[in-house]
Amino acid sequence: MVKSMHWKIVLVYFLLSLLTMQFFGAYLIQSLERYFVNSYMTNMEAQGNLLASFLERYMVGEPLEEDISALIREFSAQSGTDIIVLDGYGRVVTSSGGEDLVRGRRVLQDEVSRALAGSRGEAIRLIPDTEIRQKYLALPVKSGDNVVGVVYFTGSLEGIDATINQVQLIFMTGTAIALLITVVLGFILARTITRPIQEVTSRAAQMAAGDFNRLIEVRSEDEIGRLGNMFNHLTLKLKETLGEMSAEKSKVESILNYMTEGVVAVNEKGAIIHLNPAAREMLGDDFLRIFPRQQLLGLLKSDAQETREITLAGPPSRVIKAHLAPFRTPEGDLRGVLAVLQDVTREEELNRIQQEFVANVSHELKTPLTTVKSYVETLLNGAMEDPGICRNFLKVVEGETERMVRLVKDLLVLSRLDYRQLPWELREEDLGELLQETAREFVFRNPPPAPLLLIRVQALSPLVFDRDKVKQVLINILGNAYKFTPAGGQITLAAWDGEEGVVVTVEDSGPGIPAGDLPRVFDRFYRVDKTRSRKLGGTGLGLSIARQLVEAHGGRIWLESTLGQGTTVGFTLPRESGTERDEAL
Repeated sequence: MVKSMHWKIVLVYFLLSLLTMQFFGAYLIQSLERYFVNSYMTNMEAQGNLLASFLERYMVGEPLEEDISALIREFSAQSGTDIIVLDGYGRVVTSSGGEDLVRGRRVLQDEVSRALAGSRGEAIRLIPDTEIRQKYLALPVKSGDNVVGVVYFTGSLEGIDATINQVQLIFMTGTAIALLITVVLGFILARTITRPIQEVTSRAAQMAAGDFNRLIEVRSEDEIGRLGNMFNHLTLKLKETLGEMSAEKSKVESILNYMTEGVVAVNEKGAIIHLNPAAREMLGDDFLRIFPRQQLLGLLKSDAQETREITLAGPPSRVIKAHLAPFRTPEGDLRGVLAVLQDVTREEELNRIQQEFVANVSHELKTPLTTVKSYVETLLNGAMEDPGICRNFLKVVEGETERMVRLVKDLLVLSRLDYRQLPWELREEDLGELLQETAREFVFRNPPPAPLLLIRVQALSPLVFDRDKVKQVLINILGNAYKFTPAGGQITLAAWDGEEGVVVTVEDSGPGIPAGDLPRVFDRFYRVDKTRSRKLGGTGLGLSIARQLVEAHGGRIWLESTLGQGTTVGFTLPRESGTERDEAL
C-alpha cells in the first residue's frame, strides 16, 4: 500500500495517463479496423455487383458452366478472393477453386439464404484451424425481378488483422514511452509539492519536542506558501499560549494531579468546601459521617498527615483508601484538610485473586511433583533394577510430567489472554467445515466403546473469526464431554443460525453437574469432581480458556446441566465483521 503522498501523486498521474492512452488506443484500433473492413467490403461488393451483372446472361435458362468458370476465375485473380456461383436453388454451379466444391451441392449459409431471397448477405467468421477471420458476401443474380443465381465471395481478413496488430504494437511502444515520461514529470511535480509538506512535518515534530524558536522558510506565494505562513503564525501563538499556561500551572497542579481520584477539601471549621465528582461517586454525601469533624479538626491542630483504609458496605462493597493532610495558604497559615480518595476495590480483589491463583497453582503442581519425587526416590532406592516396576514407574512419571506441561501451557494461554498478547487472525471462515473437522478428529481418537458423537449442523451464515481459537474452544468443550460421558453414552454437536449469531452447542449424557456448582464452572481451577478430573488429566482451566476466547470474539458462552441427566455447553459467535473488534482482541 502506497503511504507516501509523493508516490501517490506519481501514481495518480501514471494511472490517468494510462487510462487516457488505453481509451484513445482502443478507439483508434476500433476505428482503423472498421475503416479497413468497410473498405475491403466496399471493394468486394463492387466486384460482386459487377460480376452479378455479367453473370445474368449466363444464368438464364441452363447455366453455361464453362463461360461462368472463365469469368469468375478472372474476377478471383483480380480481387484475391474465392468466388462460388450458385443457381437459383442454392446449388453450386462452379467455383474459382475448381475442385473445392462439388457441382450440385447446396450451400446453406445464412448469407446465401438472404441472397436467394433477393437481399445482400454478409458475415465474418473465424476459421478454428487457422484462427484467421474470413469475410463472406453473397449477392443475388437477378433477371428482372427473379433471382436466377447467387455470387458468393469469400475473402481472408488476415492482411487487415496483421496491419491492426502492427498498429497495436506501435501504439503500445508509444504508450510505454509516454508513461515513462509521465512518471518522470510526475516525480518532479510531486517533489515540488511534498518537499514543503515534509518541512512542515519536521517543524511540527520539533514543536512537539518543545522547540518553538525555528520558523519555516517560505519560498512561494501559492497555497503551499500560505500554509507555511500560517504554520509560522501558529508556532508563535502556541509559544505565547504555552507561556501563559505555564504561569497558571502552579495554581491548579495539585488538583490536576488527582483528577482521577476523589478530592475533598474541608475548611478549618469542619465544613466541606470542595467535593469533586469522583469523591461524590465514591462517598456521596457521607464524607463527614465517615470522617467526623472532630477527627479532621484534630488532624488540623496536630498538623500531621494520615492514611486510612475503609470498607463501605454494598452492594457492592468497596474499599476506599483516604490520604488526609492539612493544607495552607501561600502565607503558611493552616486553612483546612485535603482528602484524596482512591477506590482500591479492584486492587484488593486482584490481590485476593492472585493469592487464590498462586494457591491453586501450587496445589495443582504439588500433587504431580510429590508423585514424581516419590517414584524417582523409589527408583533410586533400587526399584529400577526390576524392569517391570521401573517401566511402570516411568510411565507414571511421564503421565504426571505431561499433566504439568498441560497445566503450564494452559496458564500461558490465560496469561497471554489477560495481557492481550495472544496473536489473532480474523478472517471469513466456514464454521460448519471447522465443526465437521473437529468432530472427525475426536471420533478418530475415541473409537468404540467411546461415546457416540452425533453431528447436527445446519447451513450457517458466513462468519469472521479466528479459526485456531474457535477450534481450541471446541476441543476444550468436546474434551470435557468425552471425559465425563461413560462408554455407550451419546454426545451431540449442533449448530444453527440464531438471533445473536451462530449458536453452537455440545450436549452429553454424562452424570451432570449439581446446581450449586453451576455458577463456578467457568472459574479457573474449579472442578466439580476434583478426584476424577485429575485422574482424567484435566487442569481445571479448559472452560475458563473457552470463555475468554468466545468473549474476545464478541460472543457469549453458557452451561446448563441437571444432575444425572447430562450437560449442555453452548456458545455464540456474532455475524458482524471482526474488524470492529480488532482493538478489543
